[in-house]
Amino acid sequence: MTDAAKSKSDKFKRTMAKKRAAALVPISDITLVATNANISYEEYYDFNDNLLKLFTSTTADRWAKELVAFAKRPDVLKATDWFIDNGIEYSQAMHLCDKYPQLAAAYKHSKYMIGNRRERGGLRNELNAGMIHTTMAMYDPEHKAHAEWKARLAQDTAANKGNVNITIQRYAPTSVVPDRLPHKDNDDSNV
Repeated sequence: MTDAAKSKSDKFKRTMAKKRAAALVPISDITLVATNANISYEEYYDFNDNLLKLFTSTTADRWAKELVAFAKRPDVLKATDWFIDNGIEYSQAMHLCDKYPQLAAAYKHSKYMIGNRRERGGLRNELNAGMIHTTMAMYDPEHKAHAEWKARLAQDTAANKGNVNITIQRYAPTSVVPDRLPHKDNDDSNV
């Protein structure tokens, strides 16, 4: 190996060692430089890398774009699969959606796209229609409202179980509807 090649190899190894060391710095060792700008960040644990990472509004913008692009794929049937693929635990993902409106809007839009795909799949018998019917309330507000209405109706019906008394008012007899129709067995005209 020539001296120039060895020098490049050593330089590459030093550069990679610095990058690895920089990637492994704990969050607690990072100090933010005070500026006039208000820096806001969250921390989240990435289960894929087993690292605690920073989350900023820039990260939220990037994730929002990635989440919508993920939801557009025809094979995707659940929006939460994106969070699982990226190593983010569900409650942490929902916390970040609550804090960052752009991520919440992207999550809602991705559920809407996936819900439409699931409904079309159920209507075409490409997907299990029964399963789609039971889970559509998680994806579509109209289905959710319908499911809540059915649940309230079932509760009202269960609360009203027991004897039901029906009272029918008696109407005055008329020539069309006499008081009592003669019974065929009591008809003396055929004797």
